[in-house]
Amino acid sequence: MKVTGGVIIGEGEFTTSISHLPLISIDLLVRNSEGNILLGKRENRPARGHWFVPGGRIRRMERFDIAFQRITNDELGLAIDISDAEFQGVFQHMYDDSAFSEEVGSHYVSIAMVLELGELELTNLPQIQHKEYRWFNLKEIIEDVAVHERTKEFFLSDFGIRPQ
Repeated sequence: MKVTGGVIIGEGEFTTSISHLPLISIDLLVRNSEGNILLGKRENRPARGHWFVPGGRIRRMERFDIAFQRITNDELGLAIDISDAEFQGVFQHMYDDSAFSEEVGSHYVSIAMVLELGELELTNLPQIQHKEYRWFNLKEIIEDVAVHERTKEFFLSDFGIRPQ
């Protein structure tokens, strides 16, 4: 099946690819008007069952601005222009599992982007990667054991967003 910006590959090809190569993703650090951060409880590997920021993989031959719009639409239900976001930093995320395998780990190079969305109706958010959403303050993100360690790294880094 051909899609804009790339071709969707099968489970076997994907598993083989991630056993040899890192993946590139865009992670969305979505802040509301109170400064809280949107997290969703992950339904899929990696990080299944943990609170995590919305985001997604960039597809081969997909321009960054197009990937950003696709990912914001897939994850937030809003196709947001890259000019409305702020670059946060680049992070490495390594997992013991991957989207299609419990045995093959995955390595992500994550590009974190900050979005200020004011009010966002959580009940209207897409339910593909996350089935439950919640606003977290920075203290909750750092202290809650259900928030994945890779998510905490976004807020403990030397880049802009820091716990209060």
